[in-house]
Amino acid sequence: MQLCINDYILTLLPEKAIYIPHMKALAIADVHLGKARHFRREGLPMPLSAQDNDYERLAALIDKYSPQQVLFLGDLFHSTFNRDWDSFRALIERHQHLNFVLLRGNHDIIDQQLFETLGIEVLDALSEGIFLFTHKPATNIPEGFINLCGHLHPGVVLNGPARQRVRLACFYRQGAHFILPAFGSLTGLAIMEQKKGDSAFGILPETVCRLF
Repeated sequence: MQLCINDYILTLLPEKAIYIPHMKALAIADVHLGKARHFRREGLPMPLSAQDNDYERLAALIDKYSPQQVLFLGDLFHSTFNRDWDSFRALIERHQHLNFVLLRGNHDIIDQQLFETLGIEVLDALSEGIFLFTHKPATNIPEGFINLCGHLHPGVVLNGPARQRVRLACFYRQGAHFILPAFGSLTGLAIMEQKKGDSAFGILPETVCRLF
């Protein structure tokens, strides 16, 4: 689904990412790599293969859209260093021609030098055109800017006429904030409280559609 904001195009993808044509960039939030191993270390039952699909989806997105840069909007890794780093490093090394940027999130506690060794730039915020990229929704957004962010794992609940209920991950626009869904497969949803003027774009298996 393409969305035009002040003459800038955002392509909302069912893979839970945004492609920004004028930047030739993919924006991806809240991957939470290493979460399965973190859970296992804490004694919670979790197969080691639980996140394999996340790496496959990341690689497929890069192959499909051929971006020049990939912007991770925080919480790339869930917690401390673990062996998932080997899989992540292999993915990055297969795409050394790209510019990778991490907008530091609250879960990104791994030594910054490890990211930088892979050529990943680590920032707290990045501005490009009318877009301000952060992890958490920014509190001081310059006038005329749109804050592309993550952190909240936005979702909505749809109710049917026969008491059906379905929960969907979504892209959520609230004022100057444009909040991306969590990319990682081991992440939950935070059901957003709809306010006047908000917009939600629900994620279906093959497409993204506007809900309100």
